[in-house]
Amino acid sequence: MLAQTLTPADSAFFSNLQSVIQPTPAKLAVIDSIYRIPLARMQQIDKEMNRIARLDLPQSEKDAQFNLLRAEKKKLKEDRELSILLELTASEQALYKSAVIPTKPAVLHMGSNHDRAACTVCIKPK
Repeated sequence: MLAQTLTPADSAFFSNLQSVIQPTPAKLAVIDSIYRIPLARMQQIDKEMNRIARLDLPQSEKDAQFNLLRAEKKKLKEDRELSILLELTASEQALYKSAVIPTKPAVLHMGSNHDRAACTVCIKPK
């Protein structure tokens, strides 16, 4: 495992993954590696968005930069999800898609920098 600190949402993801899919230790190590690869860049994107928000720029310029950063972050997450799915069997993929990946809420209720995995509104009680 890399020496990166996981957020509570990331830790919840792994806890959920382990309880639902019950991967072998080897498979879990591969998934952990795949999951952590884009984390540093996603954290940089969040910091950059916070920096841009504080700049004295017209809102249209900020929005343009935010859109580029959001698109990059979305692509990183999509690539990570696809890579994880490729490591799973067909039955594990079905479980992963239905029970592990946080579903998107129907309404954006907490702003654009919202963490669905840690949101008590987005996570449905079991």
